[in-house]
Amino acid sequence: MKNLSKNQHYREVVSQTNDKIKAECKAVADERVTTEDILYSLKPLLDEYFVGFISCDKTALTYQTASGQKFRIAVTKEA
Repeated sequence: MKNLSKNQHYREVVSQTNDKIKAECKAVADERVTTEDILYSLKPLLDEYFVGFISCDKTALTYQTASGQKFRIAVTKEA
């Protein structure tokens, strides 16, 4: 028969929670982020804060102001 005293039960719950957290952390650590992931995540932020036209391709965001100025934000993976 299993000992389910308050302390024993607490340790089991904490242990199960820690195992779940470790599994989630491992899944996140194994996930690969691409330059496109970063760029497409930044685009909505720029759209919200800047007036003008913002385009996105596989390596960079290009922002053009209403007055015609152009800015380019490039993302590259470091080795």
